[in-house]
Amino acid sequence: MSLTLAADNPVAAASSAVFDPLLQDEIAAARSYRTQAKAANTIRAYASDWAQFEGWCWERDLDPLPAWPEAVATYLAALAMAGKADSTIARHLAAIGWKHRQEGLVAPVQRDERMVIADTLAGIRREQRARPSRKKAAVSAKDLAAMIASADGEGTRSIRDRAVLALGLAAALRRSELIGLELRDVQFVPEGLRLTIRHSKTDQEGEGQVARLQA
Repeated sequence: MSLTLAADNPVAAASSAVFDPLLQDEIAAARSYRTQAKAANTIRAYASDWAQFEGWCWERDLDPLPAWPEAVATYLAALAMAGKADSTIARHLAAIGWKHRQEGLVAPVQRDERMVIADTLAGIRREQRARPSRKKAAVSAKDLAAMIASADGEGTRSIRDRAVLALGLAAALRRSELIGLELRDVQFVPEGLRLTIRHSKTDQEGEGQVARLQA
């Protein structure tokens, strides 16, 4: 544990001055809970993003930890030049802040008195959103009908495939949501079907969502 952290944090100072097994266990538990505050996929993404930023810094003889706001702003610009979407760039920035907090340091964006990070990110977003959008087209009803027809046959696998494809269209489910469904998540109710979506791209905390399909 660093001297800087101990000086700024009374709990850290106490734990470094006196070896108290109970306090040490409680500090470890607090760190564990902090880690669990983010979904596992988010933590993995942050770790990967941090590794990229760290490598970028080493290649340019810059200190990644703590990172200067100007260095972070330059890194965000480099990501934009590489064609990264503004949402991906924002995640990289969040990962940098996450790593600093994990190490007991103040995130660069909080030390950015001149707001170079915020202004750079705002400029990237403005420039990217001025471009024509190229959203991925959803599967059309015609294409889906062809997919269902291709799953012909009376075997249990064919019947399952047709049911899953039809369910995905009716409920407008993402692929990850569809393959994550379990038998217990599908309930027949008088009105039709009640689906429990336990994990979703828009539900990082895993609170679950309910979809209802009319008969």
